[in-house]
Amino acid sequence: MHSNGKAEERTPYHQVPHPVKRWSGLRIRMALSYVGTTVATALLLELLLVVILFITLTRFSILDQISLNAIKHAAELYALQTTVQGGGVALNPATTFEPGHPASLIPSGSASSGDTQIIGIEALTSEHIASIDVRAPLPRAAAFALLIAPNGQVVASSYPARYPPAVAVTHLLPEQMPLIRAALAGTAGSKVEDRSQGKWLVAVQPVLNRDRLPIGVIYIQKPQLVSDTEIAQSLLKGWFRSGPGLLLLLVPIGLFFGMITTRGVIQRLHRLMEVTAYVASGDYTQRVPIVKQDELGQLEAQLNTMAQQLFKSTERQRVLTEQNARLEERHRLARDLHDSVKQQIFAISMQLGAALSMQQHDPEGALQHVQEADTLSYQVRQELTNLIHELRPIALQGKKLPAALKDLVADWSRQYAIVAEVQIADPRPLSAAVEEAFVRVVQEALSNIARHSQATRIMIALTNTGGQAQLSIVDNGQGFDTTATDGYGVGLHSMQERIEELGGTLTVQSRVGEGTRIVACCASQSVQNGATFLRPQPERK
Repeated sequence: MHSNGKAEERTPYHQVPHPVKRWSGLRIRMALSYVGTTVATALLLELLLVVILFITLTRFSILDQISLNAIKHAAELYALQTTVQGGGVALNPATTFEPGHPASLIPSGSASSGDTQIIGIEALTSEHIASIDVRAPLPRAAAFALLIAPNGQVVASSYPARYPPAVAVTHLLPEQMPLIRAALAGTAGSKVEDRSQGKWLVAVQPVLNRDRLPIGVIYIQKPQLVSDTEIAQSLLKGWFRSGPGLLLLLVPIGLFFGMITTRGVIQRLHRLMEVTAYVASGDYTQRVPIVKQDELGQLEAQLNTMAQQLFKSTERQRVLTEQNARLEERHRLARDLHDSVKQQIFAISMQLGAALSMQQHDPEGALQHVQEADTLSYQVRQELTNLIHELRPIALQGKKLPAALKDLVADWSRQYAIVAEVQIADPRPLSAAVEEAFVRVVQEALSNIARHSQATRIMIALTNTGGQAQLSIVDNGQGFDTTATDGYGVGLHSMQERIEELGGTLTVQSRVGEGTRIVACCASQSVQNGATFLRPQPERK
């Protein structure tokens, strides 16, 4: 397969036949997927932390311990204030938990009874037990505090409706007496009780005099107001509140890192697209650089292998095409030698044999046979000359087709003494393949006319209009019956093959006694087998 200079030029690697966008939709989708994955992962991790925190707070009683420490601290504060009110000697009989009273243990401005109903984690940090107004509806689970004298009687109560003063605590809280007696002995204590109403926190703190001896006990009992459900709700609220801020933080960061991390992959995909476009356009010489031995690296290697195989396949096809062309040319040459030269050489041998047999008794007859053999030898030389010209079209060397046709026909006319006329209607140039085919068609036609037609006059016309070239050869010979040989002899069949290889047509019109007309038509710039032929250059002497 031959090609001209333009066909040999390769498109530079940086010129992409089908350019790709720098910010392709694939890169944006991959970046957004990266952002979505990052945000979802962060939210799931935060939710996992919330679940772990919930399990830790509920399973390991951390909230109970926090609440218990809070009421223990409140009991310590009440015990210290009670010591101050009694002057560090004994309990003050006027001590009370009513707010606003001079001897009240609750500072002014502290929470009222309504505040005891606040439910939430904030209630865990309350250090004061509010006094409960007896005129208000009794709460289901109220926190209260008692000041107990060493004899076991209640001195002051924040819940006098249920735990009135001057009543023995053994009647009010019999189940808590072990803890109270230990406190009266000087040992503070606390515990968490599970009741039907829920969890209750109990703390006792001894009230000490100046000598660090117990003179009373502060008793505090408080329900655990924060349930597991409320803990879960509080944690989930915090998780939902952190969601928008997390999105505002992670979306730009994730988008940035998504663009950075996908950049290399997208560039490799772009290179694959570029080389694929080159291969699709018929350029099998381009290769993709293999950057990494990953999935894309395997695809790059497979594309390179495919391009290499296509390149080798086209090369093999080109070689086979050239070999087939040479074989066809040899086959045609063999036919021509068999049909012309071999037969004429056989005729020469017959004439010389006849001359040898007659030279003794009929010298004049033998001389005639020798002269006939000489004529046949001249014809053999002419045939061989024609065949050599067909192998290498000397007529086109350094000439355009019109001049080559005129010279070729003029030489033929002188050799065979047949009047010949050449008409060139449009001298515009044709492709090299068309010129070569037309020259060989003319050579084949002239050879057939000289051998078979017995014509006295021929006319060859060449036209080139509208991108179509037409060559016609007309003789006034004896013609032949086209149906007798399916319309074509060996030489005519060869001419037809040459024109059909250019995508053209060859028609033959002939009748016995009326001459023959051969017309070849094809595109003026046709190429043979998809190739463009170079015009043969003159030989250097």
